[in-house]
Amino acid sequence: MALETAIEELPQDVRDLAKLYFLDGIGVLLAGSKEEAPALASRYAQKMGGHPVCSVFGLGYKTSPPMAAFINGISAHVLDYEPLMRPPTHATSPVLPAILAVCELMHRPGKEALVALVVGYEVQARLRYGAERLEQTHQDLHFHPPGVVGPIGAAACSARLLGLNLEQTQWALGMAASRGGGLIANIGTMCKSSHCGNAARMGVEAALLAAEGFTANEQAIEGERGWVKAYYQDHADEYDWGAAKTVCLPTYRMVSPGFVIKFYPARGDTHAVIELGLELRREHRLDASHISEVVLQCPANMPLRAISNRPRPSTGLEGKFSYQYCLAAALLDGHIRLDTFRDERRFRPDMELLLSKIRLDSHPESGVTVTVRMDDDRIFQASSDSPMIHLGKPVTLSSREAVLLKFRDIARRVMNTEQVERAIQLVDDLEHLADLDELFQMMVGTDRLRDCC
Repeated sequence: MALETAIEELPQDVRDLAKLYFLDGIGVLLAGSKEEAPALASRYAQKMGGHPVCSVFGLGYKTSPPMAAFINGISAHVLDYEPLMRPPTHATSPVLPAILAVCELMHRPGKEALVALVVGYEVQARLRYGAERLEQTHQDLHFHPPGVVGPIGAAACSARLLGLNLEQTQWALGMAASRGGGLIANIGTMCKSSHCGNAARMGVEAALLAAEGFTANEQAIEGERGWVKAYYQDHADEYDWGAAKTVCLPTYRMVSPGFVIKFYPARGDTHAVIELGLELRREHRLDASHISEVVLQCPANMPLRAISNRPRPSTGLEGKFSYQYCLAAALLDGHIRLDTFRDERRFRPDMELLLSKIRLDSHPESGVTVTVRMDDDRIFQASSDSPMIHLGKPVTLSSREAVLLKFRDIARRVMNTEQVERAIQLVDDLEHLADLDELFQMMVGTDRLRDCC
């Protein structure tokens, strides 16, 4: 698939959805470039040096292709604001930075960037789908999915853009299979964003090495002592290779079951909680200063409950991964924005007080319920059928206006209004662009490392 897919073979709905994901991805990347994590990583990158051929977007300089993919991958994931797929992983932040780096290196046309994005998504989707039933049965797995499948997806799209032959592509995928990782323990820290940055970097590097003749085991993914065995160990025999190889044909995964573009910059399983909090505040005109107790109920066996049960997050960044913090912010502020997760907001007295009043309980149903008790003993309640946004709200072409609204809001952290609108036009016409140079020039921004941190 990585070698053979042509733009003419992609159905129109796949092309149009891919352009929405591309636009959302560059918007999230640009917004994320203004965070502390990519600035710190950029300081490291500039100290290491590197031939300046690929842009570090939003930060105003160029470096080597792998290092540019690394920093841009951190920027693309640090806000936890990019799309989710099912089975869950962040498919954009490992592959889009790789695509941008190789396109800039090789001056590839927009249609090749578009096909590469579809390839990168599809490879990750197939690998994740093969593990879906296995992971549902065994909830004792410890690796962050973008760090596991991301390098392979990034290698596949990089190999495509570099024009590698079959043998070279197999080497690239084999090398990428050796480069994965990322511990669940690092969720809530800057390190989490480096899982996607590292995936992008390793994919680009694997493809570049393969182009030079650097070899790898052509059976490194499915073979004995390979990728599946390494990550799933005693459960590897339950990996569903039939599903992984056939599920996407003839329909692409970005169409069915689809991906979810986030409209809150927080972990996906917090979104149902956020929406319930916003609903309660809006419908009952709640004054959070008069709340006496909040009870959040969700199933005890919800897979991500242990990760997102963080009653007192130690930083604003960790608040992205806390049910309690996201719910408190929704009730207090009536919105969830980028600045919701700044330390300044995390440690205000009203937030400290409301966090102390939130209790997480269990119930046997599959959904989520929020119950608010006021000082005068009035009780308000709201429920959601699904605790995970990506189980029920896939993006369709009818979501275009919402995606454009998000892009216009977040891309302004780097682009001016005129550039934002021009970027939308360029992505809409992506398959007809001779190269991405104009888009890159608008995305590169200015050097701000001295002023950041």
